[in-house]
Amino acid sequence: MTPAEVNTGNPRSSGGTSAASTQPLGRGPTPRGGRDEAVRATPPRTGAEVQRTARDAPRQRQIRNAILPLVTAALVHVACSSPPTPWAVAAHGDGGGLRCPLPTRGFPYAKSPAPQVRSSPAAPPPRGTCPDAVEACTSDLSYVDFNNQTNQTWTMVIFQTLPGLTSRDSVSWKQATAPPSGIGGVSWASTFNVVIASYTATDGGGAYKESQTLSASLGSAWSVSFTDGVQQLMRVGETARGQIRIINDSDRLANLGVGVDGQGSVYQRGVLGKVAAQFVMSPTYWVGLFEQAQLGQVVSTQVINLGPWKLRFSSGQNLATVTASIDEENIRVNVEYSSRQPQ
Repeated sequence: MTPAEVNTGNPRSSGGTSAASTQPLGRGPTPRGGRDEAVRATPPRTGAEVQRTARDAPRQRQIRNAILPLVTAALVHVACSSPPTPWAVAAHGDGGGLRCPLPTRGFPYAKSPAPQVRSSPAAPPPRGTCPDAVEACTSDLSYVDFNNQTNQTWTMVIFQTLPGLTSRDSVSWKQATAPPSGIGGVSWASTFNVVIASYTATDGGGAYKESQTLSASLGSAWSVSFTDGVQQLMRVGETARGQIRIINDSDRLANLGVGVDGQGSVYQRGVLGKVAAQFVMSPTYWVGLFEQAQLGQVVSTQVINLGPWKLRFSSGQNLATVTASIDEENIRVNVEYSSRQPQ
């Protein structure tokens, strides 16, 4: 053991290695405690070394002054980053009085980033239109109000006709019943549907009951198959723009229809297997007054008590008000048009 060392540890049991903590005379424990390490006294410096140190001091200060701003800037960058690192929060709390570079929170020697330009989301289609690319769309609602100023109950029925075959059945599609001196009304959005329905013959001309109704886009083609013991619709492709095509692949008679706003409105009854029904979706809307009516009931001159009248909405108008009143011994029906904001 050298004069500069004092052994304060004891050897371990035989067979093990020796572990001793050493400390220099007149000093505290070595920072590496637990390792065998000799600490030697530093010999005095010579005059040449002192001169060299004095000569290098300005250069060292120059290096230190150059490095210190870079280190400080790096620490500021980390402390001012968003979100801050955990250690920065512990060290500075809500900022600790630290001045972050402005106008950016980035590295102060870096170029300021270009301002972010956030593109606006794609504009929705104009209200009142239904793009062919979507299954369904939301448009401005159309309204028909019924004001019954007579002394009996009436049911206002809205039905549709389509261009093409006259053998297709138009049915009561929307309806509202108003008592004497009462009011009612209906509304709809221009979303389209394909429908399969059963048909029941009645004295009033028959009625359809829907078994499947699906949203459909204009220009879509559909097929009917007989699956799991029931006729089912499935989209199979495209057809002419503005039309909907349904082919019966079930080898059974099928009552195929289209509708608006989730309800069947026009049907082609008893379509044979491998035969298609093509619907041009340019509906004309009609209104009539019935003493009795049910949804899906076939509309004919035999069951309409008053009317029908064609609804003619002009540009900017979405509300028709149907007023039934008594004029001497006759019932007078008037239709007025205006606009209403969707609620």
